[in-house]
Amino acid sequence: MNKVFNKIIIPIFFICSAFAIGFGGPLVIMAGTAIADKLENGEYILYDTINSGGMTLQGGEYILKDSKGEALGGVMKGGDYSLTPGILGVLVGVTTPEVPPGTVKLYISRDNLDIKITWEASKYGAIPQIFALVGNDGTGLYQNNYDAQKWVPVANNDTVGTTSVTINPGSLKHLNQVGGGAAEIYYKGLLSGINDYAKYIPSAEAVGKVNVAFSVGVIGSNYLSYPFIQGNNSIKEVLDVNSFPEGTKIYSQMTGPNKDQYDFDVAKLVNKSWLNSFNNQSVDDTLKILPEKSYMVQIPLNTKYTMLGKVVIDSDERTTDIMTYKNTYFGNCRAWAYNLGDVNVNTLLKLSNDVKAGDKIYYPNDTEYNFDVSKYSDGKWINSFTNQPSTMLLKLPKGYMYYRDGNGFSWAR
Repeated sequence: MNKVFNKIIIPIFFICSAFAIGFGGPLVIMAGTAIADKLENGEYILYDTINSGGMTLQGGEYILKDSKGEALGGVMKGGDYSLTPGILGVLVGVTTPEVPPGTVKLYISRDNLDIKITWEASKYGAIPQIFALVGNDGTGLYQNNYDAQKWVPVANNDTVGTTSVTINPGSLKHLNQVGGGAAEIYYKGLLSGINDYAKYIPSAEAVGKVNVAFSVGVIGSNYLSYPFIQGNNSIKEVLDVNSFPEGTKIYSQMTGPNKDQYDFDVAKLVNKSWLNSFNNQSVDDTLKILPEKSYMVQIPLNTKYTMLGKVVIDSDERTTDIMTYKNTYFGNCRAWAYNLGDVNVNTLLKLSNDVKAGDKIYYPNDTEYNFDVSKYSDGKWINSFTNQPSTMLLKLPKGYMYYRDGNGFSWAR
């Protein structure tokens, strides 16, 4: 048998020309000799089978050819390509991969005081390549592109962000990173054998953690934005009940027609459950903590909390409904900071077509019961008190308010 690494040639018989992969339909392998039940590196001629199937071709490039040796639909690259039985033989279908080729889908959770990263070993291998990016100030230092000084490969027993990691098939534990450790850490995964990090790291999904400190009576520490996706972002999934003192309250601003800037849903932590403060009904699953919004946290004891989840990237568009002539609570959405003094900031924030003179952004001060305010004037953001160019950073894990000096708009970013 002739062998060519990582390619499979499959002779097939057309039922209809529109069934070619390149045309979006299945390809059919007609009946004859049984198909091999195991495929390894090399070039294989797959014949037919009527009563078996279920094989999966993983990774690499696969070329489908008809019985005359003509290629059909070009080359299939990466992902999972499955052969499934059909009435006339085996239907060749293309499944949509859950993550980009060469990358690994990671999941993040708490395990007591440790961060736990998991993956499906049956799909991605027992121990794929894991990379970590550590930020020490917690303001949003995530970056998607590969930088060898920032995205560092992680091995078993390595020290990452002052504490060690342990790696086993299907999981990684980052010790003592819940409620402490580095201010922010992000993780990505690549399949074993991938060496072109600059090519594959940018497309890999990231998960991460960010620490936030809540203080009694300090307004600036208690405005929160959450830059992650975790499950369906219910309050139960985002704000772990075991990490907050009883009596903690979360204020979520209502928006929409006939809503005022002072209208809030309020959740209170009672007996390890988030309850509606007005009717004592559970909101564990119904109240959402979303990246595009910000929230006020009223807390009876100083608390350090670790937020975690999948990083929200640029292609995941988030929308905040900015109210007319009112203050709207909004979140940064992303795990990186925006400088209002940057001449391109409106483009980066996708505000260029909507921002108008008189609009204001309120930043809750870190140490006092007041706000820093930036105002939009003469095509730029300025400090409302000094009229100098704004130096305000929209950063993690802060929440902000947007005052609209005119009709409201939907802010998609």
